Amino acid sequence: MRKTLLRVTGLCALTMLLAGSIAAQSLPSDPSDGLTSTGLNPLEGRLLTHSVLSDFGSPTGSPFCTYGHGALKEIWNDGNYPFHYISFVTNKNTTAGSYMSSQYSLIATPDNFFDGGYGVVIGAGSIPSAKANYEAAINSCGARTPWDIDMTLTAEWGTGADMQIDLTVTNNAASQYNGYVRVFIVEKVATIASWGDGTGNPYTMAFLDFAVNTAVSINAGVTQPWSVVWDGALNGDGYGNTFDFITPDNIMVIAAAYEGTAYPKYSYPPNQGPFNAYYLDESIGVEPTGEFPDIEIVSFTAPTQADPGENVYGQVDLTLGNDGVADASSFYVSVYISEDDDITTDDHLLVDGRVFVAGVPIGGNVNVPFPSTLA
Repeated sequence: MRKTLLRVTGLCALTMLLAGSIAAQSLPSDPSDGLTSTGLNPLEGRLLTHSVLSDFGSPTGSPFCTYGHGALKEIWNDGNYPFHYISFVTNKNTTAGSYMSSQYSLIATPDNFFDGGYGVVIGAGSIPSAKANYEAAINSCGARTPWDIDMTLTAEWGTGADMQIDLTVTNNAASQYNGYVRVFIVEKVATIASWGDGTGNPYTMAFLDFAVNTAVSINAGVTQPWSVVWDGALNGDGYGNTFDFITPDNIMVIAAAYEGTAYPKYSYPPNQGPFNAYYLDESIGVEPTGEFPDIEIVSFTAPTQADPGENVYGQVDLTLGNDGVADASSFYVSVYISEDDDITTDDHLLVDGRVFVAGVPIGGNVNVPFPSTLA
């Protein structure tokens, strides 16, 4: 028998999950479950020329990608570098898969591209070895002299799953800057249960979509602005899922600028997977700001044991409240059967266990209307 656990997806911060392959090693017994760093550009004692960015190409289910993913989480949590990473879950998001294929000629995983391909680290045999290789790449990238540009970035949360994103790029050099600017929307911890690594741990810094993806030409001394509204309800993974469930506490927006010169590189060194690398000049990451709802579980009852397919209607009752400073718009609640507190790809979503909630007003309570077919 397995205990029934609640997973609320949407606006409930209390229950958001925080938490071809190469090489063959036994899996670590306890990989890091989540992100602990509070710094968006962590820098403690290491002077790099810019904030380094890692594009991590990995599908779900690969044991070796678990090592690479675990190493990236450790580096982030250590907070020793001005550094961001993005996990491109190639088999769960068509935009992620297309980007890794077209930009980097990804042919084997895990593959990690630092600063637009200046550094390429393929494979991972353990978390410690991957971490050492990744930190060496970060230091190598951080010793470069990039183009002299400055970036500012803000993200203001809207009323649903939308954000107002404002970006500026200033060219401080004496000549025209030609390159590319991208703004990535990422989930700190992937909400969709199937977006897990080889041990089922949800991918962190999981790429959802681009808010900006364009070539640029910026004259010397000029600041170029972008102002866009990105709405998760209007964008999706290409497999029928929109991103209407995202919450501001679980989102980061990362902007990056790349020079326009192409450098021939290989995604599988020394000579497989040729691609043109466009080296990173700067990156910046922010969390959304704004007035948010704060959904809490007022009460929840459920069977302590249940089998998949067993009807549990009338035995599951959930009431949600809103202690925030804004009304909560619509979201979904999901109930899983799980052996523990972590929802992974091994856990079972109840039949008709994903329920629409129209919203929760400030200071109000809502009882979730589970259907009679809940099983």
